[in-house]
Amino acid sequence: FATKRYWWRARWPVQWGATVVLGGLMAYLTMQAWRRGGETLWTARAEYKPVFSAEQIAALEKARACEPNNYLTAYNIGECYRIQSQEDGGTNYMELGQKALDYYALGLRLNPVDAYCQLRSGMCLDWLGRSPAAEKFYAAAEERDPNGNFVVANVGWHYVNVGDYAAARQWFLRANKLGVWRNEMSKNYLGICEPKLVDKASGRLPIQFYYNGKDN
Repeated sequence: FATKRYWWRARWPVQWGATVVLGGLMAYLTMQAWRRGGETLWTARAEYKPVFSAEQIAALEKARACEPNNYLTAYNIGECYRIQSQEDGGTNYMELGQKALDYYALGLRLNPVDAYCQLRSGMCLDWLGRSPAAEKFYAAAEERDPNGNFVVANVGWHYVNVGDYAAARQWFLRANKLGVWRNEMSKNYLGICEPKLVDKASGRLPIQFYYNGKDN
């Protein structure tokens, strides 16, 4: 409590200034609440749509319209297009794959340190037959998440796709060491890489070529 001699009365210019500041703050908070509320609503609705479907994309687009700065929404839309591209019967997979790349690029602009937009960009480029262009994305993903066994295992997957089984094996072994439990993806692909390397070291032709044209 202070006596009247210590009171200070704000004059009307100060009162008007304070009113403007408080009014602007309230308008800002109201806008933020509307954006976050709309984003939450449409993100929740997207979860109930068929996975990776056009309906799920439509719901996520509405969530992005409410909050355009959330990189996860862009990433999730990219995932929908990537899976649709892989499941396409070959008629539209290039266009769908490019849409996925565009959304991953948007996610990276919003969050440059994210590893998964980098990783999925590389995987999408592998799928589209542009593996040389994918290298920098895998390198960037590993740089951002060097101890993530999922990221490391998928770098190994890339090297399987380009036929470099020696490099792939090293990445899968590393993924196994990083995982709390043995990485099943790495375990399965090591079962592919190691016989390939043995055949190459021994000079043997792979079985499918050795028996080609023979009566069995």
